[in-house]
Amino acid sequence: MPQHEYIPRSYELDHSLTQSSTSIFLRCNEPGHLSVKLSFEALRPGLFRTTFTTDTHPLPPHPSVQRPPDAVTNGWHKSESMPDKRKVIHNGDVTAMVDFSGVPKISLAFDGQDPIYTDLEHRSYVLDGPGVAHYSRYNRKTLHVGLGEKAAPMNLANRSFRIDATDSFGYDAHHTDPLYKHIPLLINATPDGCVATFSSSHSRGSYSVGAEMDGLWGHFKVSTKEVSCEITT
Repeated sequence: MPQHEYIPRSYELDHSLTQSSTSIFLRCNEPGHLSVKLSFEALRPGLFRTTFTTDTHPLPPHPSVQRPPDAVTNGWHKSESMPDKRKVIHNGDVTAMVDFSGVPKISLAFDGQDPIYTDLEHRSYVLDGPGVAHYSRYNRKTLHVGLGEKAAPMNLANRSFRIDATDSFGYDAHHTDPLYKHIPLLINATPDGCVATFSSSHSRGSYSVGAEMDGLWGHFKVSTKEVSCEITT
């Protein structure tokens, strides 16, 4: 069956919006495709928001969480723009890098450490038919928890899940999916610290937490949603 998937690749700074030391706004206008908008904002120390939309993939009118207020600058941040389509934001003890020289890639690292979170090379933010998909690198041999109520065991690593609000009568505690709750929060706990992603959409979707591997780019996580959403990390 055909896949209606499109990976925007040629992003430029969106000069219709004000760039700041805590944010970057990008737009992709490739011929024959939808105009895509991608933004990344530092909200407060250790908290970021990524937004990925088009005119036909708007944000949900009733998000699953109240939108965090815009950042209040009080000395906890600084940023630096690179000449090769990169921007670095130092946010408390976390450094974020946005590389938009090709398919955008966002990475987060605690000071003095390797990145604890990185988008997947060449396939990060994707239009998937009427919905969207977000691919990131899978941190192997670490603990992944969250997604509301899920079948045992607690560690969600190397497994796939549906995200849906449903009344699952007579479920099997080890095999039934989905269960009751719709909480698109995935937490990765590692010896170097914790990082979590939260989606703002109530729409149905799915998560693959390291259950697949790309032949070229290695192990990954992917979340899909039937509508666009904001991602908070």
